[in-house]
Amino acid sequence: MSSRSSSSNSAAIAAIVARLSLGQTIRVFYDSTSVTGKFQGVTGGNIQVVSTAGNSFYIPLSNILSIRL
Repeated sequence: MSSRSSSSNSAAIAAIVARLSLGQTIRVFYDSTSVTGKFQGVTGGNIQVVSTAGNSFYIPLSNILSIRL
């Protein structure tokens, strides 16, 4: 499943994020790049993803272009 975000579609991204389970593997596309890792939650308007290398990424929900499960 994926969702594209625009100013009118940010609600769709928020709906997908709300259904994610902690530890679920996802790929987040944002700002001309992407990261694959385990979903760790949402804090302060940012989605947290920990990559397989152990790096934590805090991605603003407003910058997310799509999420692949």
